[in-house]
Amino acid sequence: MHENALSFRTGDLAWVILALARLNEVAPDQGYLNAAVEMGGWIEMNCRRDGDGMDAGYSGGWGWDWDTETWAELGTSTEHNIDLVAAFETLHQATGDDPWQARADHARAFVEAMWVGGEDYFETGLNPDGTFNSVNVVDVQAWGSLLLQSDPYADALDWAMDHLRVPVESGTEIRFDFNTDLDGIWYEGTAQMATAFHQAGQATNYQNTLAPLRAAQYKGSHADGRGIPAANTMGLSTGFNWRYFNRLGLGPTSWLIFAENGTNPFTFIPGAIPGDIDNSGAVNLVDAVLAMQVTVGSAPDDATIHITADSNNDGRIGLPDGIFILQTIADLREGDFYR
Repeated sequence: MHENALSFRTGDLAWVILALARLNEVAPDQGYLNAAVEMGGWIEMNCRRDGDGMDAGYSGGWGWDWDTETWAELGTSTEHNIDLVAAFETLHQATGDDPWQARADHARAFVEAMWVGGEDYFETGLNPDGTFNSVNVVDVQAWGSLLLQSDPYADALDWAMDHLRVPVESGTEIRFDFNTDLDGIWYEGTAQMATAFHQAGQATNYQNTLAPLRAAQYKGSHADGRGIPAANTMGLSTGFNWRYFNRLGLGPTSWLIFAENGTNPFTFIPGAIPGDIDNSGAVNLVDAVLAMQVTVGSAPDDATIHITADSNNDGRIGLPDGIFILQTIADLREGDFYR
């Protein structure tokens, strides 16, 4: 790693690993993959915690302490280990080397150990002394749901709605703060929750969470009609020693793109095939029937409905999707156009 770096944070490195691995897929260059493997190897060598459950996973790495001008070992973050599960699984897929999957499973064991059953939320992580971090945050609720994609972990979204949603005086918009003090809107986390709602099939929550994000593209002193800021205030508190500001940011804007496209960045599998409502891998009459049943409110309770199969990107399954499916089956469509 670079000798002049001011932090070696495992979560940050994990996102770079993901980016390099995806770049290698679209513009093959062994240098990209080699760099990703080197980063993963550094994490394994320097940050691995040898244990099970809460003693599993990987520490957060090291950060530069400006007060003491020394390197300070960080605690063990649920968020960082979520990142590492995705990064190591991606390296396993890219290289075919089985140790990467074992490392992903090691990180996953820590994430699952941070689940608080009965209350249905994820702990933020452990301090360097092994005690639980007392700050509860929204990103691990969204990310945990996105990564694990199974019961009971999707219930973390309900917990976030109850404890991290910023109140509104009127209307149906859903906005989230970073932590439970609810002193402002964290747009980045709101976009993360929108992405998670989309994956969970919560169409109404998805649309109501997208609304303030889309508004933030055009309203505010720094709005440019494209990106979104990190927060709606100048100095949104986090419960940690940093704040978020009302400045356009790559992170929040990237999460908005994920939300709009229904893309899970931890699997990087986009939403289902447009029209494939039952996620069978093909668009057929079963999907047409499901679309019509959803439209009139008569879909069976046990039916599999994937809103990621939404054909017109309105975040819901309805009549337009039924029409799209019938046109597809009849071979009347070519791309986005009728023949």
